[in-house]
Amino acid sequence: MAAIGNALLWGVETAINAVIAAVGALLAVVVALLPHMPAAPSLGSATWLGWLNWLLPIGPMLAIAAAMIAAWVLFLAVRVALRWVKAL
Repeated sequence: MAAIGNALLWGVETAINAVIAAVGALLAVVVALLPHMPAAPSLGSATWLGWLNWLLPIGPMLAIAAAMIAAWVLFLAVRVALRWVKAL
């Protein structure tokens, strides 16, 4: 009796797996039929943008800001973890 139940369960699982594989194959065919995306056009850069970056270095400022935000998020995570440890 248990063998019949196992065989029935195997059949249901096989059918579900076949349906999922068929949906995946259908999606692959649909994506393959889509046209390729064109490359983005080159925008170039203005002369004044180089002068602005010389006066106000935006790249390093963004790197410093990202490091400060990461340190702040790390501080918040450590603070929460320490409060959980204290509550135990």
